[in-house]
Amino acid sequence: MSDEARAPIDLVAEQASAGRGLWIGLFVDPTHELAGQHLTLAHLGKREGAARALRAHDACVNLVANWNGGPIEAATWGQARLDQYAGCASVILLEVVVLRDFREMLLGNLLAKQLTADHRYEFHPHLTIGKHGKDEPVILRARARQVIPLSLLRLVCGESHVNYTL
Repeated sequence: MSDEARAPIDLVAEQASAGRGLWIGLFVDPTHELAGQHLTLAHLGKREGAARALRAHDACVNLVANWNGGPIEAATWGQARLDQYAGCASVILLEVVVLRDFREMLLGNLLAKQLTADHRYEFHPHLTIGKHGKDEPVILRARARQVIPLSLLRLVCGESHVNYTL
C-alpha cells in the first residue's frame, strides 16, 4: 500500500518503531505569514515504538475533543537567543497564559496513557525563527507586537505527522 493510501497515524507509528523521535507541537495557522512555525509542547523521546505513538495519538484526540477554546491566540512580546546543545536559536517569545494551561492538559492526557514528556528543558513558549552555530552572532531585528494564531496540534515522528485542528 502506498504512503498516500495509509492513515497518517500508521506512518507515525512506523517511524516510531524505527526509533525516530516523537514529539507534539502547536503549529501556526496555515494562513498566517509564520505558517509552518511551531511551539514544541512535549518531547516523548526516540525509544517510543508504535504502541506508544498510538497512545500519544489517543491523548491528542482526547485533548482536542475536550478543548473548547478553538485556536490559541498567542501575543508576541519580544525576541531572544536560546542556547541549545548543538548551537543556538533565534526565537519569538510568546505571551499567553492559556498556552501553559493547554500544555498542562496535554501532559495530563499523556500521563493518563502512561506517557511522560522529557522534562529536561523548562517550558518557555516561543517560535523558533532561525538556527545558528554556537559561536555565530545572532542579530535580532525589531518586530512589531502581533497576535499569532496557533490552530493545529501535531503529533510528529520523523517525516510523518498527524494533525488535529483546534
